[in-house]
Amino acid sequence: MNNHISIGYDQILNLAFLLPKDEKKKLIIDLQKSIEFNIERKFGKYNGQGWISEDFNEPLEEFKDYML
Repeated sequence: MNNHISIGYDQILNLAFLLPKDEKKKLIIDLQKSIEFNIERKFGKYNGQGWISEDFNEPLEEFKDYML
């Protein structure tokens, strides 16, 4: 028989704060071990896909009234 409990992130975080310091460390280590990191990082992957407009540093018209 499998028992499943539905608990939210906020509830888990609140419960973790109640743990003694040593138990918090153990929990963090156990969580890090149980999470698989499937992150593919490749330098230059998004090269050329972003841009900054020529007037990036120019004052915005919407804030004209607030400028000195």
